[in-house]
Amino acid sequence: MNSKVNFLKNTRVKLRAVTRTAILFVCLAGCASQPQVVFHTFEFDAILDSPNARILDFKYGNSKQPVASPSRYAVAMDQAGQRMAMGGYILKPDFLYVKWRNKATGIVFEESAELKKRLPSDITKCIVRFVIRNDHLFIYLLTQEPKPADWPSSEFTGFEHKKVYQVYPSDSES
Repeated sequence: MNSKVNFLKNTRVKLRAVTRTAILFVCLAGCASQPQVVFHTFEFDAILDSPNARILDFKYGNSKQPVASPSRYAVAMDQAGQRMAMGGYILKPDFLYVKWRNKATGIVFEESAELKKRLPSDITKCIVRFVIRNDHLFIYLLTQEPKPADWPSSEFTGFEHKKVYQVYPSDSES
C-alpha cells in the first residue's frame, strides 16, 4: 500500500511539473506572437510626393484603425484619399499594400511590401511614409535622429536635418 501511495505522489509531482512547463511555454509563445503596438505615424501625400499617381487602395498592416485603409465604399467609388496621416499607438505593421493608377497612362499597379524584417525593432516616434515614383512603391522611415554631415539630405519637408531610411525597396531590389 505504501509503495502505491508513493507512486501516486511521485506521479502527481511529475504531472504538476509537466503542466507548469507546458503553461510556461504557452505563455511565452503567446507573448512572442503578440502584435507590437508602438507610438508612431503612418502617412502619405500623393498630391505632393506622387503627382503622377492616383492612389486607389492601401492597407497599413493589420491595424483596425479606420484610416489604416480606405473604406470599401471609397475604393469602389474611386474615392480613396490622396493624403493621409494617422499617428499614435498603432500596431507595428507587417506589410504595406498600395494600389495606384498612373495618371498619364491609366495603367493600374499594385504592390505589397513585407515590413516585418525591414523596419527596425523600435520605430517609436518615427514616421512610415510611402511614395510612388516611376510606377514603383518606395517606403521610408523618417526618424528624429539628427543626420551626420556625411548623411544624404532628405527630400521630405521638416526632415532635411534628420536621418531618413529607405526601407523598401532595398538596394538589392532596386
